[in-house]
Amino acid sequence: MNPIGGLVRHITGSSLRLLSYAFPQELPDWAKKGREWELQGEPEAKEVVEARFREAWARLLSAFQSLREEELGQEVPVGTQGLKAPRAHILHHLVEHAQHHAGQIIYARKLLG
Repeated sequence: MNPIGGLVRHITGSSLRLLSYAFPQELPDWAKKGREWELQGEPEAKEVVEARFREAWARLLSAFQSLREEELGQEVPVGTQGLKAPRAHILHHLVEHAQHHAGQIIYARKLLG
């Protein structure tokens, strides 16, 4: 897995995991593997990584489009400890985290030419 593919895989998996905290839903098996696998796991074809990204993007868009304003303040359990956090904070972190890694991808592309 090249660094860019690993970052795309990580953005995809972490976004789905964060989305599952904000709106409880079942994760695909590959998204349960976690960050280590996403960044350093076995190589996959570009088409597989892209298909997963598109699937995650569709799920994210659907969740954001169906979101009602009053749901943003609702506290939901997060992580293995189940600590409560407002749904808005989880969604903000999702966007912020994805943007951080998108910047890394852009920078890596510039370095690689």
